[in-house]
Amino acid sequence: MRLGELLIEKGLVSEQQLLKGLTRHYRTHELLGECLILEGVISESSLLGALSELLDVPYFEVLTTDMFSQESLALIPGAYAKRWCVIAGENNKGFIVFFNDKRGDVESLIKEKGMHVSYALSKKSEIRRALDAFLS
Repeated sequence: MRLGELLIEKGLVSEQQLLKGLTRHYRTHELLGECLILEGVISESSLLGALSELLDVPYFEVLTTDMFSQESLALIPGAYAKRWCVIAGENNKGFIVFFNDKRGDVESLIKEKGMHVSYALSKKSEIRRALDAFLS
């Protein structure tokens, strides 16, 4: 299922609102979800909740300081983490990479290291807050 179809099915956007987002997407080449947020059609939380279902990854509304250790933070070099707006933490199941829209970039890096991690979505503002707290 495609993102737009899922958002309509869940009642989060109308067909007209989706068309508004798609028009911006084709004009600017920004991600569709970002376009819908910028057009005021959907909140970031609602979008990430739907993406969580679509991508089959958890969504963390809030990132807490106990999720991060020196070992987890070392998985992604600071320059990449800031550029891609991603951060690695951990939970009781192992390392977890919090991303918003750059999963492909970080997956390549993690594969090069031969690490096994899980992935989760989080708001850009939450990821940036954690980056500022731990990588300043």
